[in-house]
Amino acid sequence: MTAAARTARSSPDAAGSRLELDRVTKRYGGFAALDGVSLAIEPGEFFTLLGPSGSGKSSILSLIAGFDTPTDGAILVDGRLTNGVPAYERGFGVVFQNYALFPHLSVEENIAYPLRARRMPSAEIGARVREALRAVRLEGYEKRHPRQLSGGQQQRVAMARAIVFRPRVLLMDEPLGALDRKLRIDLQIELKQLHRTLGATIIFVSHDQEEALALSDRIAVLRGGRIEQVDTPAMLYDRPATPFVAGFIGDSNFFAGTLRRDGQTARVALAGGPAVAVEGAALPPDGTDVTLSVRPEQVALSTAPDASALPGRVVEVVYLGTATKVIVETPCGTAQALVPAQSEFRCVIGTAVSLSWPAAAARVHRR
Repeated sequence: MTAAARTARSSPDAAGSRLELDRVTKRYGGFAALDGVSLAIEPGEFFTLLGPSGSGKSSILSLIAGFDTPTDGAILVDGRLTNGVPAYERGFGVVFQNYALFPHLSVEENIAYPLRARRMPSAEIGARVREALRAVRLEGYEKRHPRQLSGGQQQRVAMARAIVFRPRVLLMDEPLGALDRKLRIDLQIELKQLHRTLGATIIFVSHDQEEALALSDRIAVLRGGRIEQVDTPAMLYDRPATPFVAGFIGDSNFFAGTLRRDGQTARVALAGGPAVAVEGAALPPDGTDVTLSVRPEQVALSTAPDASALPGRVVEVVYLGTATKVIVETPCGTAQALVPAQSEFRCVIGTAVSLSWPAAAARVHRR
């Protein structure tokens, strides 16, 4: 179990459920939307399913919610098999990207809907609606209708409706995807605070890498219906297990080469470039063809010739505010480096440069 999972499980406020997917497959005719996916999501975790379109993340959410049934495999909630249990009997809160609010109902009526469906007493309904409105900071908006609200306010109403009956599991299908960048960042902060207050298990679907890194305790990166890696945001970024993860989570430079071992020393002989030092406890055997991935912020640029560094020539310079992105053409392909704004290093298009990076900063992937 990861540290994040242990924290979520041991928190006294954790009110969430544990979910397990055991070799879950979903086929549509001859197409496998999911192919033998296994996951364990701990109580109280904020767990994100991240991947490009068609990777299977929404299929997983749909199966967990009970909107669809797996072709093979099992889905368990707190150790109980849920295959075949109708969605309305699972008691999960769900927030959709399009909000799915009732346009003819007021804010308080939209939020109260799940409670009225459960035939709760009116006094308790009123108290819970007020509590949910406080949680999403919409006191005073009770009588408004969805058409009178901004997109961000509508999203908050959808969240309030999903949490008002205090579910142990909250499912969120790209709920911030339709919002502008500033509002999305503001709601991310509110969502993190709401998660700490609720203690529920949140399963969040996103294709936005920055959003997933900002919100999650752990992330499952999916590709083609399979899991590439499950880990904390820091581990996914710093130690991607595959070239796909390295390229999908943030930016990376990729260099083809061959691993060479000499006693305790390991180097990768880059195709068309120098041999660069690498480190790691699980490096492949000598002579293995590999791909090296290096984050742009780890790449140092110098105008001084260096036989041990990768030579190149600057082809583009892009100002980003906090840093400058420098695009360099090298014998090993195009590479990029991020130069911090406070750095004294300056270059222009056409400048001859040398690229280097710490041995520990490079990830070695088998080809």
